[in-house]
Amino acid sequence: MANAGNFKSSGNFNIGGGQPQNDNILYYNAANSDWEPTTPANINIVDTTSNQIISNKTFGSGNTIASTISVSGSSVSIGGPNAQLNNVYTKQITNEEILSVPCIGTQIVTDTATQTLSNKTIVNPNFSGTSTQAAFIGNSVTASNVTGDGTTYLVNINNVISSTGPICSGGVYTIPVKGSYLIGFSSVTSGYTTNNTSFISGLSINSVMVPYVEFNPKSFANQDSSFGVPQNSVNVIRVSFMKMLYLYANTTIQPFISVGGESSKNISVSTWSSYDNNFTVYQLI
Repeated sequence: MANAGNFKSSGNFNIGGGQPQNDNILYYNAANSDWEPTTPANINIVDTTSNQIISNKTFGSGNTIASTISVSGSSVSIGGPNAQLNNVYTKQITNEEILSVPCIGTQIVTDTATQTLSNKTIVNPNFSGTSTQAAFIGNSVTASNVTGDGTTYLVNINNVISSTGPICSGGVYTIPVKGSYLIGFSSVTSGYTTNNTSFISGLSINSVMVPYVEFNPKSFANQDSSFGVPQNSVNVIRVSFMKMLYLYANTTIQPFISVGGESSKNISVSTWSSYDNNFTVYQLI
C-alpha cells in the first residue's frame, strides 16, 4: 500500500493476516475502535454534495431524507414494509415525516390557480368569493304618455340597482355568454280610460317583439288608486312576468309595453319606487 504511514489507528489494523481483502472496502468501526473490511454489497460510498440515485432500497422510520425525493419503480416502501403502489409522497408539516398517500382517483392541484372540475361529486361544499355569473337588477324612471294608441314602447332601463357583469346600455341588455337565463319584468302603468282595450307586454329579443302578457284592460279602468302609489294617481295597472330562456352570447333583450284603443298616447310608465318597472336578468348555473 502506498503511503501507508498516513494510516494511524489506536486499535488493531489488520490488512492481510490470512484474510483475503480482495474487492473489500476498509472502514473504521467506532463500536470497537478498529479498522475492519466490508464488502461493497454492504456499503456504498457516495458524494453527499451531489444528486444520488437510490434504487431497490427500503427506508425505515429511522431514515431521514432531506430536500426532494423522486420515487420511481413498481414497488417502493417508505416508513414501512408494505409496497406503496400508485401512491404519492408528501412531507407532513407537524413532524416533517414523509407520508405516502394513495393517488388513485386523486388529483394534485395548485390551490392558488383556477381549477376546472368535471364529473365530480362535491359533498358539503364551502365556496368563497364572489360569483362571476351575470346578474342585473335595474328599473326605469317615469316616462309620461308613451303608449295608449297602439305604440310599442321599449322601456328604457336607465337606473342600475345592482349588477354583476354587464349592465343595460341605452335600455338594452346584451347577453354576455351562452346559457340559461332567468328574466323578469314588473311594469306599473297609469292613465287608463275605458277606450284602452288592449295591453301587451314582453321582451324585444334581437329587435323581435315576443309577447308574454296580453289582456283587455277595459275592466280595470277607472280605478281610484292602487296600493303603494300616490292617492292622486288613478287607473294604475301592475303586471309582472318571468321567463327562463336559453340565449346566445350578444343577444339583446329589452322589455316593451304596448297599450291600444285611444287615438293618442295616454298611458305613462309610472315609477314610484325601485320595485316599479323593475327588470332583472340572472344567469343560471
